[in-house]
Amino acid sequence: GYDGWGHDSGRIWRKGDMLEKEGFTTFKKDFGASAFALHHRFYLHFDRSNRLWLSAEDGCEGTPARSVFAPLTDLFGLGR
Repeated sequence: GYDGWGHDSGRIWRKGDMLEKEGFTTFKKDFGASAFALHHRFYLHFDRSNRLWLSAEDGCEGTPARSVFAPLTDLFGLGR
């Protein structure tokens, strides 16, 4: 299983062939033959001040940086 507190060097890095075998059939075409991914679960939620937060199973959490561009809620279609 996934060890959220483990070091990245011990994790399974999903390379293009593995991702395409798992069903992401256009991964190498979309991101290049040398691209890879490291997956772990996370969820997005709003705090008491209505700020968007990311909480990940490895203990990472936080709010996105303020942007001069579209708010993150617009990017995810979460409109207020």
